[in-house]
Amino acid sequence: MTAAALLSAIHALDRETLAGYLATRRWFGAKGRAIAELAVREVAPVPGEAAALTRVTVRFSDGAESEYQVPFALGGDANGPLGGLIDAAESPEFRRALGRAFARGAAVAGPTSRWEFEPLADLADLGERPTKVLGGEQSNTSIVFGERAIVKLFRRLEVGPNPDVEIGRFLAGTGFRGTPALLGVIHLRAPDGEAVAGMAQEYMPGAVDGWTHVLQRLKAVEHQQLLAAELELLGGLTRELHTALSCATDDPDFAPEPTTPADLERWQTATDKQRAAALERLAAQLDTLAPDAAATARSVLARADDLGARLLAPLAVASAGPRIRHHGDYHLGQVLHTPGGWRIIDFEGEPARALAERRAKHHPLRDVAGMLRSFAYAAAVATRDADASAAATQSPAALTRMMRAAFLRGYDPGLASDAPRTALLALFEAEKLFYELGYELGSRPDWVWIPLAGITDMLV
Repeated sequence: MTAAALLSAIHALDRETLAGYLATRRWFGAKGRAIAELAVREVAPVPGEAAALTRVTVRFSDGAESEYQVPFALGGDANGPLGGLIDAAESPEFRRALGRAFARGAAVAGPTSRWEFEPLADLADLGERPTKVLGGEQSNTSIVFGERAIVKLFRRLEVGPNPDVEIGRFLAGTGFRGTPALLGVIHLRAPDGEAVAGMAQEYMPGAVDGWTHVLQRLKAVEHQQLLAAELELLGGLTRELHTALSCATDDPDFAPEPTTPADLERWQTATDKQRAAALERLAAQLDTLAPDAAATARSVLARADDLGARLLAPLAVASAGPRIRHHGDYHLGQVLHTPGGWRIIDFEGEPARALAERRAKHHPLRDVAGMLRSFAYAAAVATRDADASAAATQSPAALTRMMRAAFLRGYDPGLASDAPRTALLALFEAEKLFYELGYELGSRPDWVWIPLAGITDMLV
């Protein structure tokens, strides 16, 4: 009766109800796009539970399609947003069922698709551990199982290898221990191809995300020397990551490839296009900015051609080094500070990019640029939020310089004196800066001064 009621409730969901629900979910990456069609494509009941795994296909008005994993369970208010259903991740019973499926290496089958749970370690008691859903996830849902594992449910489903899983497997084979161990994978096997629906990773007791940790250190001046030492270690771990990903291998997905003049030209052209688009938007919104930000924006716009010339200046390919698999979305939110040191997490790449782009080889300095830009944001927030006794007496620029210097000492002490590689790093920082400028203009105009300050520094 319960299973029948669950299936009936799922099939009774109408387009408006489901579309309205998706629009409220943090993991739904298409907010604001017009939906033409929406359908629950597959329903796989979880044995013994009033829950099911489903695939929801969303077709947009421009003809593009996306597919999402939305587990449902009974238990909601009949007058709630899903009419008697809830997202199953909110159900402790469903979460325990996931743990037990990993423990048994079980499968959950629908009419044409199967969710197969592959344990890569001993997960025998996973289903008996207390569970909780972590807050703050943007594109996925993470569930903690005691102090044993974190299970990440991927919400956006894409046919093909998942970078987080495949990089985790590869790094394990190199002996790199700077990322939580991969403990299991959920495979979705369907007629249209195989996707990764989830993964289990080692839980890191006492871990704090890097953003939170750095902000806490910055707010107390007496802790900043300790922070510098910690960031030097993070730089060293980042270098170890890139060394591991540069290992010679017969696997064509991971074998390093030389950086060519065509690669450099492609990266420069893409960044310059991003520059032009961001500055065009800046000019259009100039009158809406705060006076100080508007003044900086006018200065930047007046030197738009100079910025373009700098981005397109010739780069030396001889000392560039190889293209490798890299993190692809590297910032303070993608590292953990633990009692045992730093750990690097979330190798999925930038969520807005296509899977092929996220799996493509790139230059490792692109990761370095992402982390350096993260320091600028941390410094800005720390000084904004500081009280009179802490970091309020320090400038964001000074704090950023301190963090950059410490990280780069750990990553490569010789980088600062290597002009060709420094120029390449500056290109990747520019890529981040113009992305940030466009993002802040669209989402947080009060923060636009942060990328503007970085762009101004480019012109010095």
